[in-house]
Amino acid sequence: MFVSAAPFRYDGVDGFPDRAPYTTMQALAVPETVVFGPFVLDFSARALVADGEKLALSSRAFDILALLVTERDRVVTKDEILTKVWRGVAVEENNLAVQMSSLRRVLGEHAEGQTLIMTVPGQGYRFVARLEAPLVGAPAPAVPLHDPVPPPLPSSPDAPRGWRTGWLLAPAVALLVFGGLWAGWRHFTAPQAPRLSIAVLPFRNLGDDRKQDYLADAISDDLTTDLSHLPGSVVIARESSDVYKGRAVTAQRIGRDLNVRYLLEGSLRDVGGIFHVNAQLIDARDGSHLWAEAFDAPRSELAETQAAIVRNIASALDVKLIAIESERSRRERQDNPDAFDLYLQARSIEDTAQTLDQLKAAQELYERALKLQPNNVDAMADLALLLLEKSREHDDPDDSADLARANDLIDQALTIAPGNVNALTARGLRQNLDGNLQESEASLRAALELDPANLLALTDLAVDEWRLGKPDSAARTYEKLLQLDPKGPQAQKKLASLGMAYFMEGRWQDSIDTLLRSMASDATTSSAGGDRVEFSNMFLIAAYDRAGNREQARKLYQDYARRWPHRSVWHMASYFSKAQANLPNFKQLHDGLIDAGMPEFSTRPPQSEISTSPSINSDYQPAPAAIAGASPLSVAELASALKQTPAPIVLDVWSGAATIEGSYWMPDPDSRTEGLDAWLSRQPRGRTIIIVGAGFYGLSGYSVVRRVVQSGHEPVKWLVGGEEGLAAAGFPTVDRRTP
Repeated sequence: MFVSAAPFRYDGVDGFPDRAPYTTMQALAVPETVVFGPFVLDFSARALVADGEKLALSSRAFDILALLVTERDRVVTKDEILTKVWRGVAVEENNLAVQMSSLRRVLGEHAEGQTLIMTVPGQGYRFVARLEAPLVGAPAPAVPLHDPVPPPLPSSPDAPRGWRTGWLLAPAVALLVFGGLWAGWRHFTAPQAPRLSIAVLPFRNLGDDRKQDYLADAISDDLTTDLSHLPGSVVIARESSDVYKGRAVTAQRIGRDLNVRYLLEGSLRDVGGIFHVNAQLIDARDGSHLWAEAFDAPRSELAETQAAIVRNIASALDVKLIAIESERSRRERQDNPDAFDLYLQARSIEDTAQTLDQLKAAQELYERALKLQPNNVDAMADLALLLLEKSREHDDPDDSADLARANDLIDQALTIAPGNVNALTARGLRQNLDGNLQESEASLRAALELDPANLLALTDLAVDEWRLGKPDSAARTYEKLLQLDPKGPQAQKKLASLGMAYFMEGRWQDSIDTLLRSMASDATTSSAGGDRVEFSNMFLIAAYDRAGNREQARKLYQDYARRWPHRSVWHMASYFSKAQANLPNFKQLHDGLIDAGMPEFSTRPPQSEISTSPSINSDYQPAPAAIAGASPLSVAELASALKQTPAPIVLDVWSGAATIEGSYWMPDPDSRTEGLDAWLSRQPRGRTIIIVGAGFYGLSGYSVVRRVVQSGHEPVKWLVGGEEGLAAAGFPTVDRRTP
């Protein structure tokens, strides 16, 4: 309760400046004394009393408590506390930690397990205890006041019966009235639990070996840290959750005490060297179970086991918690969602999106959130990541606009919050798509300095390391990813990449074992040239050959050639970067495939296999004999064509592994993008344009040739043999691949 309603003025020991009463205080006549739980905080006497006893607090600790109580409606940052409590004195942050520890210890001796001060990771502290109802003008109590007590009844025998009956009824009526006001007041003053607020309760060790208690504690601690990285989350500090260890307290009581919406509890048991771990998410309002999962992890490598358990729970819970809170926001604010509601709904869709339409739905929600809250950095960063993923993984006519929007969002987010992990990750992904792998690697490492377990940043870093020709670094990163997220939706893809990295390290048997693990549960059936299943098979063939089992390598190649016909060693090698092609073990891949039976170069297919359909859209099949408006050109005819006056314009649209000196290189252009159109608009009319694609197999240049013809340029020639034909003929070429 509030008491003694004198005009409020608080001057700390270092002297707070005079200031107007806070909004909450104005509404309640601005007290000099407040009561919370068993405590009475007397501002004028600078005293904290519990159970009639004045508690020993340092002046700094008292000032911190007074500041947090008066600013109870918000999180008070550490910088603000240091500025106001140590006014004019430069101190290190550990001074604040010492005073907070002292303050919590004093409060904890009388608080009976209640959390009074909540730590908001990465932000500061918030006072979350309920302040009691105001009794304006009443004296400061010497003992804590809890529930209202009716006044003593008059006992004079001379009082008339009706008078005595009135005295009996009046307190009861008053108590009912006051009780209603009291309940309403407590509901009004109780702080609303923040959205995405959660407490990780101490995990229980159900085994007989008490030495394993520390593992349960470590899991609770790491989960508290890991979940705090979820944007918009409020995760209660371990010190606050630990008070419930071994105590039988209801979920509703803990939720009220800690002012959270959700509780995470769990247990572990060691059975025969395997840890069986259970985790449950509980609604703190009614104690209902919202999610539960069981995980098994071997005890053989304890540190890795602990990390795997934490990552398994955290990654599953991240998605589930977002989905639960998103659905809750739809129910509670269906007709009037705020920016955070829209952000949660977008994240919920994006977390499980499989189709382009789902990504577009999430994109629209992010954009609506940013209209309501233009400086929402998390929404900016996550929308940028979505747009980049949409552009990279889906064939969408909006790619050019998406990339431009992503660039703007990344710049805005990093201007507002240079340390935002998702914004740094988005910048790294954008640099990767642009081919700036060194810059991408630097951006992703900066993100991982802030969040070492960020799965998206680790995944993109591994890709950069792989393409930069660092198979040892890439292998270690993929190993970490699989340790942190062994059962994630991309586990097969990461296993495949790890197996390829092992090959480039010369670890033939490790490569075989890892690739077989990846392929055993990968149901992908696509036959696209860049498909991971094809590359897994290709590396597996070469690994068996290099390990000395050529018979198995040749058997596997026969199966491979039936599924992916017409492949050549040169064509498959052209998918790799220049740095990868220069690795010592890249030649082992080359030689292993040739030993197994794959030809080094493709040969021109029989005329009967060549399609003349204008609707061809497959990435890898025999090239058409001709395209209306364009003339086919052989490598033998190329030399004389290049000597024409004026010289022809050569546009190369393949990997850049074998380009003609002086040509324009535009790898994998999309005929719908502004890039190709802009390039065409700058080319003089009347000059011959020669298009160079992949080769006899592979239609990378097909749509480009058609687009050039449709633009009205003529004459147009198509080097049907492409880059591979140039390499096979020994024509002088330049390797322009990056890095």
